Amino acid sequence: MTAEPREGHVTGLLINTEVLDHCRQAVAAEAGHLGGAGDMFPSGGCPASIFGRLGAAAAMSGAVAAVDGRMRSEFDAAERLLRDVERAIGAVEASVRDVDGESARGLTVAV
Repeated sequence: MTAEPREGHVTGLLINTEVLDHCRQAVAAEAGHLGGAGDMFPSGGCPASIFGRLGAAAAMSGAVAAVDGRMRSEFDAAERLLRDVERAIGAVEASVRDVDGESARGLTVAV
């Protein structure tokens, strides 16, 4: 991103709001990707019959279901964490706007 920071109404404060927004959008996109990856793991596992007549078919099916569940859980957790980061960046953006706006109002000469 090549956007230049702009000086806000708070003296000496340089803010690159475009970079903050770009970062927030990138985090949101990655959160969506991780959520989508987690959705690819089936929730019901697989039937034991796909392992044929093996004596351990049920155990294999259970192990696959456990791995699927764990993968889904881990991807969901990663998505939630990135959504938290996205909200935090949004809160920083809002705070910067609010502080800058309050500073501008404080610098306005009342007539």
